[in-house]
Amino acid sequence: MNLRIVILVVLLALGFALGALARKLTGGSPAADRDPKPVPAKSGEPGAPAKSEDPKTVTPRTPSARELERAWLNERPIKPPLAAYLFTGEPSDLEPLGGTLAPPGQLDPWKLALEGPVKPGSKGMAIADGGKLISEYAGSALSHAIKQRGAFTIEAQVQPADQEHAGPARIAGISKDGSFRNVTLAQEKNEWVLRVRTTASGENGTKPELRVPGLNATRAHVIASYDGKKARVFINGQEVKQVAALAGALDNWDTRYSFVLGNEAGEPRPWAGTIRFVAVYDRALSGHEARQAFESLYPDGAGLGVIAPKANEKTAPKPPPSDDKSTEDF
Repeated sequence: MNLRIVILVVLLALGFALGALARKLTGGSPAADRDPKPVPAKSGEPGAPAKSEDPKTVTPRTPSARELERAWLNERPIKPPLAAYLFTGEPSDLEPLGGTLAPPGQLDPWKLALEGPVKPGSKGMAIADGGKLISEYAGSALSHAIKQRGAFTIEAQVQPADQEHAGPARIAGISKDGSFRNVTLAQEKNEWVLRVRTTASGENGTKPELRVPGLNATRAHVIASYDGKKARVFINGQEVKQVAALAGALDNWDTRYSFVLGNEAGEPRPWAGTIRFVAVYDRALSGHEARQAFESLYPDGAGLGVIAPKANEKTAPKPPPSDDKSTEDF
């Protein structure tokens, strides 16, 4: 039995020795008998895996100027209006910036049409005699919402061209023509004029109409409001006129009228000047809100507007374009 074991051991040793000799002669090794391990390609070579981006180093997308403007509107200290238009010289200005009735993505019906001599610019829409911006859809939607609530506010940042325009010359409002309106903010030489249609004041809103002296050919922020009982006018955040009892209600507002800036809808009552911002609410802003509205105007370097957009504090708004644009851009 011991001899057999010895023979087996000798044979195994001889086998290993012969195998080692064969591998030496052929240049092989034990590892060569197995599948070779692939060598990964270096970065940049063909077949190299795509380099994954470190999420910490990805540059965030810069908000567009329009996105910053919408953020500004939503972050003002007063509740959003039904609709607002901000004119900075961009084609998108003709659509509302936003509002509870005009959210982003549903703005096309609200788009204003340009008629006559109107020149867009970074400081606003410059309207000459005969020019206007108008939307029948906006007038109908605004009138319907205000009629239901029985109150309104018109907010506008404007600069009259002079103290000579009269008629009164229409700045902003909802109307049909020179004799039929729901509401109109206008100019009569050196006076601001507010006409409000109620069940008592007539279809032209002249019984009575509010007149506020002190209009100059300078930039001004104007708020005209009606809470169902009294009408108030604020200039640059300060109340300058109040009618304690404006009789009637807004039940007779006509929802077929157009929203129009710079003129009358159906016949000429031309105004000349620049409109920077206009907003319409279905409630009367308080005195405190009127002050907040003035203090939070969109900044434009013209001496009005002190609060910048807050959508991204590290990203400044896009510089405004040149004023030398024509209406053909729109």
